[in-house]
Amino acid sequence: MNKWEIISYSGNALTFSGLIFLILIYLHRTLLSPAQIILISVVSVLFSTLIPLLYILFFIKEKRKIHLDYNFSERKYRIKPFIVAILSYGIGTACLSSLNAPTLIKGLMLCYFVNSIIIVSITLFWKISVHAAGITGPLMVLIYKLGVLYFPLYLIVVPVALARIKLKEHTLAQVIGGALLVAFTTWLQILLIF
Repeated sequence: MNKWEIISYSGNALTFSGLIFLILIYLHRTLLSPAQIILISVVSVLFSTLIPLLYILFFIKEKRKIHLDYNFSERKYRIKPFIVAILSYGIGTACLSSLNAPTLIKGLMLCYFVNSIIIVSITLFWKISVHAAGITGPLMVLIYKLGVLYFPLYLIVVPVALARIKLKEHTLAQVIGGALLVAFTTWLQILLIF
């Protein structure tokens, strides 16, 4: 595995989502009981990362005979995993609401739900970068919580975007499109929700 593949895999939207949820939960820890911290952490990681990731692994195993790769290079194979992820995010939002999770944490799960619907709709016509989108969306929520001084965190998307281009998985337009679209839609949702 070369350095671009390592960066690409480590910048995967699903693994990044779990990390951002855990950071947000940590930042809200004084508002939560120890039991809430554990439950909200489990629910957040389960529905934002584990369920979609396990389905992708199952889907790839089932489609191995057609040489499906982990990057879902062909757009047509992205739809089913996206549908599972959208359902998972929707159920996760409901579960976080029932646990009285802080608004920002519930809001992030809702953003994943809405943004995934938008991305899968675009995927029907164009291979927009889910990696770039999966970095900028949750960072928008994190920066909203931490303040504008943390805006340089957006630089995290640069090596991931470069890796996707170097691996010939996306064009420059596709990574910029994914990053800007989801940053914008997440910001709109923040304005509406919070």
